[in-house]
Amino acid sequence: WELQLKGAGPTPFSRAADGRKVLRSSIRELLASEAMHALRLPTTRAAALVSSDARVSRDAGNNGQLREERCAVLARVARSFLRFGSFELCLNETDGREGPSAGMTEEVLAPLFEYALQRHYPHLCSLPSRTQRVAAFVAEVARRTAQLVAGWQTVGFVHGVLNTDNMAITGDTIDYGPFGFVDQFDPDYSPNDSDAAGRYSYRQQPAVSAWNLRRLATALAPL
Repeated sequence: WELQLKGAGPTPFSRAADGRKVLRSSIRELLASEAMHALRLPTTRAAALVSSDARVSRDAGNNGQLREERCAVLARVARSFLRFGSFELCLNETDGREGPSAGMTEEVLAPLFEYALQRHYPHLCSLPSRTQRVAAFVAEVARRTAQLVAGWQTVGFVHGVLNTDNMAITGDTIDYGPFGFVDQFDPDYSPNDSDAAGRYSYRQQPAVSAWNLRRLATALAPL
């Protein structure tokens, strides 16, 4: 298992945000991940939650009104925090938005792939060629992802931000952001207020997951 601190502040890989997580959303993730585990769906787990006296301003109601909220750090564990998007670092512009390590197939992409294979899919390492290993890896990730999304649809879970950075190669539920559960059946339900087009709605989860898998295959194609 791997351990990750969420909300501990900026890291060398941070973007422009402050890297903090508020207590409200931390409690929400803890409860949701444990609920998903109880429902026997693969998920990250919350190992510990520590609150802080520090406060940050957040738009909790998504209405443009900022208010101060207490910070917290959530320690979560997972079989892996490697995401589909991790392999898009080497994408060239012709394959979509250029990654920060574009073209560095042997220097970055190949070692990352071999690490993922050895750590999470060791039964595939004996395949004689890298082409066969890549194909088998993608097929296995697709199988696990299909099982996961079928489970989501069964219990009415809607992830809310189902992009390549929020899908784990182990087929686990990861990154609880604006998620929700379908209380009264509505196939167009999306808990993400910014998802006006419904890309991440309940009905679209199987299709967008398949799209993300195609992006993973595209990212690994140079191998």
